[in-house]
Amino acid sequence: YKEGAFFTPGVVTMYMCRDVVRRTVLEKFNERKGWACRTFDDLYDRIDDRAEANAIVNSIRICDPAVGSGHFLVSALNELVALKADLRILQDRAGRRLKEYSIEVVADELLITDEEGQPFRYQRDSPESQRVQEALFHEKQALIEGCLFGVDINPNSVNICRLRLWIELLKNAYYRPDGALETLPNIDINIRSGNSLISRFELDAEIGGALKRKGLRISDYRSAISTYQNARTKDEKREMRSFIEELKGGIRSEILENHPQARRLRKAKADADFLRDQHRLFENEAERKARTARLSKLEREIALAEKRLKQIKTDRMLRDAFEWRFEFPEVLDEDGNFIGFDVVVGNPPYGVSITGDEREYLVRSVGKVPDYEIYYLFLNRGRQIVRHGGKLAYILPNSFLFNVHAAKYRMALLQSWRVDEVVDCKAVQIFDQAVVRNAIIATTRSAGTETVGYKETAGATDLAELLERSTKTMPVAKLQSNNINWGLLFKLGEDVLDLVQKLRTFPKLDERFEVSQGYIPYRKKDLVDLFGKDEAAAIVKERRWHASSAVDDCYLEELWGRSLSRYGYTPTGSFVHYGRHVASYVDMRFFDRPRLLVREITNPRVMATLVDETFVNDPQIISVIPRGDAPLDVLWAIVNSRLASFFHFSASPKATKGLFPKILVGDVRGFPVPAASGGAEGAVVSGLVTEAFQAKSAGNAKELERLERELEDAVDRLYGLTEQDVRIMERELLGRF
Repeated sequence: YKEGAFFTPGVVTMYMCRDVVRRTVLEKFNERKGWACRTFDDLYDRIDDRAEANAIVNSIRICDPAVGSGHFLVSALNELVALKADLRILQDRAGRRLKEYSIEVVADELLITDEEGQPFRYQRDSPESQRVQEALFHEKQALIEGCLFGVDINPNSVNICRLRLWIELLKNAYYRPDGALETLPNIDINIRSGNSLISRFELDAEIGGALKRKGLRISDYRSAISTYQNARTKDEKREMRSFIEELKGGIRSEILENHPQARRLRKAKADADFLRDQHRLFENEAERKARTARLSKLEREIALAEKRLKQIKTDRMLRDAFEWRFEFPEVLDEDGNFIGFDVVVGNPPYGVSITGDEREYLVRSVGKVPDYEIYYLFLNRGRQIVRHGGKLAYILPNSFLFNVHAAKYRMALLQSWRVDEVVDCKAVQIFDQAVVRNAIIATTRSAGTETVGYKETAGATDLAELLERSTKTMPVAKLQSNNINWGLLFKLGEDVLDLVQKLRTFPKLDERFEVSQGYIPYRKKDLVDLFGKDEAAAIVKERRWHASSAVDDCYLEELWGRSLSRYGYTPTGSFVHYGRHVASYVDMRFFDRPRLLVREITNPRVMATLVDETFVNDPQIISVIPRGDAPLDVLWAIVNSRLASFFHFSASPKATKGLFPKILVGDVRGFPVPAASGGAEGAVVSGLVTEAFQAKSAGNAKELERLERELEDAVDRLYGLTEQDVRIMERELLGRF
């Protein structure tokens, strides 16, 4: 908690692990046996060899690359035991089934009951109780040692995860016939400390040579790990640890020897030596210059290759590098090729934007991602370490569903994964102390997808109820055509989406109007470019451009988003020395002529006002000025109408952003505005706007209310809306304002 970790609630880990583990088991049986089972009932009917079925389940490899306290791995462990019980393949050490017992996961814990519904209790003087306890202990041991893997950059998290899995075993510890408690195994080998995103070596780097030179096979490597896990003495444990580290050291040396930079270095050195040996007594000047130039180029290549090899060995950025290539031999084939995990599951970190050298490195090795945000990098890394056909399930910020900068990334997601399910949890709070809203995504690594699974989120207020909803499917084409905000697609009905599409057929606002965000006075990066680091820091600290009065003609009053109402604004008493010295300068034409000011925050509705005085405004206001004679007053009526709020909340990227939904500059530019707004129908709206402002000025509330109703109807007519369209809008906006 001190380090800012948020622990995923059990209802989430249990749901995610149940879904992804069971689908993986089903597909693993179909793959191994050539079956076509669609459900667990189908699978149950086909199994006739319990030993073989156990071996298939035990072959599944599950990894959490940001393992934290190990909650996901514990949930996966419980699910594996429970599904074996469901398939009636859970058996004791003698091969007898535990058929008299019911085992299920309840409240993220294994609940074991007998035929009479009584909870199981270990009694060492009862042979039957001893049989069940031993069976559960060794079942968990086999699954922890062979199926569960985790990595975390925080060594404390790694220790907690190891302890947590060890405690899961301790729950079923038993006494041997000699009266001693069964020794708990060493489970630290599969839970490792390191940076999951950074590796010195690529996943396809060659390691076979290192093993062959030692006369070893991958199976020997796996066997060494198994021996370590079951070592009974410290000396035996130390010996096996030393052997494993020596083996990995040999693999590192082998990879470095065959690294592209090492091969490039050897070739450049050989070519340079050859050129030096080619010096001739009667070499003419042109030949000498050509040879010297070529030699100089090779020497530069040698220096660069040596530098990069040194970086691989000693770079501080790589000090926590985790080598997926060989740390887990269970996901290598017999030739040492990296196959990958069957399941990657977890709650990766978020809220971190990668910068500097690390950004450059990760773009090169993991791929460029929106905003260089870390959770996208974990998605990319997940695809690299999961096998083809394997499953990935993450809980992430739901911003990936609507982030403007992630539009291309969402399209790529549809091309590189089969999206089995998306659950947008925007309406429910998952993490008590976190402001961020989340989404669960479950995918299969494949060449793409034709449909996307999702939970319909309309009316959701309870997480458990939302997760229990049936999974629906949506054609990929619909997500591609509404890529601006997937969360809305999972929430809105077909009639709403059809009306949104109808409105999108009208011309865009920026065909007839210019649009700009307000200015930004103190963005440090821009000020550093203008004034230097120290001066920029002083400017920001002093708020140098601001004053409480107009010091001279260069000072202009500033409007804020909260200053606005539909019919005017409230003076702020804040003045700004405005000019090109501010961090983000906006042309004065957006501040000194008649214009429409749109408030960025849209809680509870889209709202704008008309202004003709000279003011500057902050980024919480979007300024709109006409091109030519485009009517601002008609646009005022449109933007303040229920239609505008309906369209925004049904189509905009940040319309669903927590407590502070926003309308963006891009939303305003792309807002549909009918060409009729400049004709006879627009003139009717213009007249009503004039009357509404007069009624407001006169304080005639009753008349203003009547005119506002007429304006709503007039705007609907501009767009050619039907009575059914209006009913849809009113239904969707009910209770909002």
